[in-house]
Amino acid sequence: MRLSGRGWTPTLTAQELGERNDFALTELEARRIGAMLRAAGINWDLAPVVDVGYNPANPVIVGTARSFSANPLLVTEHARAFVRGLRAEGVLTAEALPRHGSSFADSHHACGRQRDGGAGARARAYRALIARAWRTA
Repeated sequence: MRLSGRGWTPTLTAQELGERNDFALTELEARRIGAMLRAAGINWDLAPVVDVGYNPANPVIVGTARSFSANPLLVTEHARAFVRGLRAEGVLTAEALPRHGSSFADSHHACGRQRDGGAGARARAYRALIARAWRTA
């Protein structure tokens, strides 16, 4: 969760959750985040990030620990667990189409050139989540 500072309890990053590779822990952390959001009156989160962290030089996803993994299958499973956790606490979820995982630049500040042309592979986790209806209704 990127909310930080006064009043916000630190949370595990997606990278930390992915490194532990424990889907139950990912769901529990998302429940904890969901409870904090609900207590603050927030019922919708633009999470989880489902970008696959292919490029270790990527500044916006890998560099900020926002990807669960470089493996699309692990990203998918952690994202499912994260969505379950948030929704268990009454928080709706949504995420934009993955676009940053293999880029060399932060597209918020520059044109983000992709490392490869594998748009289909980069979107694999996202498509798997959609297929299982893990999107905001």
